[in-house]
Amino acid sequence: MPGVDIRGDKVLTESERDAFLTHEVTVEEKVDGANLGLSFDANGNVRAQNRGAYLHLPGSGQWKKLGEWLALHTDILFEHLFDRYILFGEWCYAQHSIFYENLPDWFLAFDVYDREAGRFLSTMHRDRFL
Repeated sequence: MPGVDIRGDKVLTESERDAFLTHEVTVEEKVDGANLGLSFDANGNVRAQNRGAYLHLPGSGQWKKLGEWLALHTDILFEHLFDRYILFGEWCYAQHSIFYENLPDWFLAFDVYDREAGRFLSTMHRDRFL
C-alpha cells in the first residue's frame, strides 16, 4: 500500500499466502488491552509476563489490579495450567484507545501455549481448554 510502512516480516510472500489459504482460517477480534501471559513454574509459583518480560508484582499503572485479580483466580488457573501451559490474553484494566463498558473480566484469554509440545493449541483445543 502506498504511504504505509509495513515491516517485511509481517507480510507473506505470494507463495506463503497461497499455502496459507489452502487451510481453514479463523478470524478473531483483537481486544484493545495489554498482552499478558500467565503460567506457573515448577514450584507452583504464578508467573505473569508482558511481551516476554516477567512482571514484578504487585504491579503499578496498568498492572495495578493484577495482584488482586490473581489472588482470586490463582487456584483455578493452577488446576488447568500447572507448569505445562501458558495462558495468553489481553489485560483490560487500563484504557488504551478503545473504552469498553461491559467487559466480562479484566483478563480476556485468547491463546494457550503448550510448553511440553512446544506449540500453541489448535483453535478447537484452545476453545475446549478455555
